[in-house]
Amino acid sequence: MKLKNLIPLHVLKEERAVDLSKIALDPHARVFDNLKKLAPNLDIETLKIGGLDPNAGPDDGTAEAYIESAMDKSGKPLSDQELDKLTDENIEDVIAIAIEYFGDINA
Repeated sequence: MKLKNLIPLHVLKEERAVDLSKIALDPHARVFDNLKKLAPNLDIETLKIGGLDPNAGPDDGTAEAYIESAMDKSGKPLSDQELDKLTDENIEDVIAIAIEYFGDINA
């Protein structure tokens, strides 16, 4: 067998997102508590979490979750730098939210 004809596994990975603005969610759900305390100006209902792999299931499929987009409460989109910082400082919460809403990927 020729190894050069094999497709690397990362090429087959299907990365998707869950857009909380497109689903019915309870913004007062406990899964949002820490994030709301640490980022009180964040509009939870505008979160879009990317880096999800629907083929891997909720636990493994959320390992690379990150906040893809969001707005503050005034309706202003967060910058890439703000999104990166928010994800980095709250990665456990981002993953918990991704797991909670995993069934709504690309709803």
